[in-house]
Amino acid sequence: MGLAAMNVNEQLTAKDRDGISIGLVMALKSATKQAVSSFDNFITALKAAGLTDTLDGEGPFTIFAPDDNAFRMQGLSADAMTPEIAKLHVVQGTVKLSNQKVDSLGGPIQVKRGREWVKVNGAVIKRPDVKVSNGVIHVMDEVMMP
Repeated sequence: MGLAAMNVNEQLTAKDRDGISIGLVMALKSATKQAVSSFDNFITALKAAGLTDTLDGEGPFTIFAPDDNAFRMQGLSADAMTPEIAKLHVVQGTVKLSNQKVDSLGGPIQVKRGREWVKVNGAVIKRPDVKVSNGVIHVMDEVMMP
């Protein structure tokens, strides 16, 4: 599949990926931990929150996706990400990574941009702007909490 040919759900769950996708991001080394990114906990939480049908929609969506390492570093399991917390990670529409408040499906979140970093509710975006067919995914280093 080519650039942005898959939607958000397909990108997060696909196994044999090609093109520029979340698969490419998953294959890259984390800048801080040198670990391969995977999103099993986040995908489980999205399913439990009933967001898969929404994310299969036309979009556009902005997804702030914590990888499995983020869950591990915070000592969290997928069960710890309640539907309300999962919805904080999903925004209907495209979000510019600049200083602003944004309304996610779970309530308002704060985007802050420094010279060398972007944070959302205090969590750092470690891989920004992964384009998908129905939006964009930003890989996070933490699970955002309310």
